[in-house]
Amino acid sequence: MDTSLTEGKGKETPSVHYPSTTVISKETENTDMNETAKDADIMMRMIVGSISPDPDEIQRSLDKGQNLLSSTPGKEINKGLVILAAALVILVFALDLIFLKM
Repeated sequence: MDTSLTEGKGKETPSVHYPSTTVISKETENTDMNETAKDADIMMRMIVGSISPDPDEIQRSLDKGQNLLSSTPGKEINKGLVILAAALVILVFALDLIFLKM
């Protein structure tokens, strides 16, 4: 005869309780949190500073762009290209209307 697993005595697991010897005072905990917050703030400022461009560099680029725009005379529009583009657009619409009705 078979004995079921629920019958009989099972092994007891010993429970060991270790005393808590590492007690952290509130002052030490607050100091650590303050230092961690300061370190995180410094790191975030460094990351943002490395990603964002320098305001002086932005101003120099804007000044350079303004100088390039002001130094080049107004370019004239090539009328031949404008007429050709308009003719092509009209041709495409005309062909579209013709082939849609077929």
